[in-house]
Amino acid sequence: MENYETLYSFLPGAYGTLSIVKKIPEGKEYALKMIECINEATANQALKEALVLLQLQHPNVTSYKEFFIIWNNEVRPTGLCFISKGSILYIKTLATKINKVMKRVPVLMVKTFLGQMVEALVYLHKQNIIHRNLKPTNILLAFDFTYIITDLMVSTLMKDEMKANIRIKDGAKSWMAPEALEFEFSEKSDVWSLGCIVLEMMTCGMLTTIQRTSLLQNLRKDCHYLEKALQRLQNKAGYSANLCSVLLKMLKINPEERSTALELVGIPFIKECLAVCGSSLTGTHEFLPPGYIEIIREHDTDELIEFMQKYINAEETQVSALKRFVLITAEEDGKVSMLQALCLEIAHATVCAMKAHPDCLELKLEACRVLGNLANLALEQNLNNLVLFSDQTVSSVVGAMQSYHDNEELLSIACHLLMMMSGNEMVVELLGNVGGIVEIVEALRNFTNDRGICSSCCWTLWSLAVNKNNAGIIAEANGISAVCDALQKHLDDEELVESATSALWALSLQGILTEDQYEATTSLLLDAVRIYPESNVIVKNASFVLASLVRLSELVVFKTALMDSEHSGISLMMDSYRLHCDDPEVVESICLLFSEMAQYDDIVPELVSQNVQEVLNEIIIKFASNEDIVSLLEPVLLRMQT
Repeated sequence: MENYETLYSFLPGAYGTLSIVKKIPEGKEYALKMIECINEATANQALKEALVLLQLQHPNVTSYKEFFIIWNNEVRPTGLCFISKGSILYIKTLATKINKVMKRVPVLMVKTFLGQMVEALVYLHKQNIIHRNLKPTNILLAFDFTYIITDLMVSTLMKDEMKANIRIKDGAKSWMAPEALEFEFSEKSDVWSLGCIVLEMMTCGMLTTIQRTSLLQNLRKDCHYLEKALQRLQNKAGYSANLCSVLLKMLKINPEERSTALELVGIPFIKECLAVCGSSLTGTHEFLPPGYIEIIREHDTDELIEFMQKYINAEETQVSALKRFVLITAEEDGKVSMLQALCLEIAHATVCAMKAHPDCLELKLEACRVLGNLANLALEQNLNNLVLFSDQTVSSVVGAMQSYHDNEELLSIACHLLMMMSGNEMVVELLGNVGGIVEIVEALRNFTNDRGICSSCCWTLWSLAVNKNNAGIIAEANGISAVCDALQKHLDDEELVESATSALWALSLQGILTEDQYEATTSLLLDAVRIYPESNVIVKNASFVLASLVRLSELVVFKTALMDSEHSGISLMMDSYRLHCDDPEVVESICLLFSEMAQYDDIVPELVSQNVQEVLNEIIIKFASNEDIVSLLEPVLLRMQT
């Protein structure tokens, strides 16, 4: 444990305690599960069994970093520690969140979950690994909607019946198979647990937590409880008979009648679930039905999603369906209801199509258009869409930009989409992690003539620069020079100048402008204020950036004061004040600039000669109740008087 620092620990579970730790040399966070063992011999045997878990390589199964034994002198048990990747979100929590918006978990999400979990169980069972404790809190959800089985156990540690009976509360046993309560585990025990989790997801909009727990416990007693629940799910929630029939096979009380994970793969509905996930277990090639274009045109949105799932590998189907979604998501009628009911599923289907066909430019174009429409709708309704702002979506869009970095049409759509998404804090962090910032800067640099790309990129960089790590990436990619080039190229476009000066302001706050950039940046900002003196956004941004540069460089202060042979920067800023004297934010930015200029003794006489003192006194009187402005100006006036 000397290599790990414990950040926080959760309450002890049935077999041990989960903590989030940081590895001291590298600073990365991991999940540490410390499992108490009866004695050292048990710990050694468990460690020997656990070593096989280090070989696991599957996207839906947690990967383990290392195992080690510790001796705790306080409570005196021997502990076996499992180190794995940290968790993100519990599936049960997700079901609760979706329940608040949609009243039920969407079919597509159930299919995605079921497909990934069946594939994961097939993989584990082929390695002769049985989970034995599968439940919602042991299935994690990444931001890209990848479900990950975690908290794998070894048989030695599951034999302590006395500890389990004491520590495992009745509610925590809800997902255990009937035979598992007697400590008889098999592959089919995991299938029962998975069936319980799926049933809980499906009923979260119909039953309370207590009612769901009661239902799961009653399933072990009498099959009629399950049959009654499934009938209600079909009639009230609209889940298909095919899905319900799968649960009947997974939740057989007698394990001999219950399906294995591998047997589930042969069921047509499970094949659909596997196809949605792009699983190789399907082993089939779908043939398009005759007249599929007409079918796509006539289908409703939910039917169209199912059609895309069924023919996920057919490129022409996906393109045609996405074109239809472009029209649907752009329609004015029914926007709100569609957002709440189907936005999640449309976004997920779109991202699945992008992943399934990475080399199709036409598909990427239509997919980005769909996501752009959805992002616009989500922003209008203030809906934080879990799929739309996931790392899977961000990675797909950035991947499209990387594959087609010379396609102006795609970059224009993708950059505008990322601009809308960058208001989300999670997306801001993700873009730095998946190479999105470099692609944005490259697009800005390579397509300086495209006003739309330049504006979108500058606004996106403005959002991204609030994160210090992102600001560093922007600096390494020469993002500041790219912004300045765009600003110089489009000084005749007020909207673009607003976006560029906003980006420069955000970047200046991080202190990443270099000395060789000071003079050119100063000239551009003064030109922007001179051309657009009535724009409060441009004047405010330019003043803040100039203030930060003046603080760093004497050259900048003289450049700002004298500007050129025909213009005075000081008089320019005083004129700007008179235009925006009723806007406290603009006034404060101008005051900050004068405050920084007054720190240079050689500039004070120039300020006095141009009657800056008179303007500053006027500001103090006008904004006497604004402590920020008054505190900035009082020292300046004192220096000018002396």
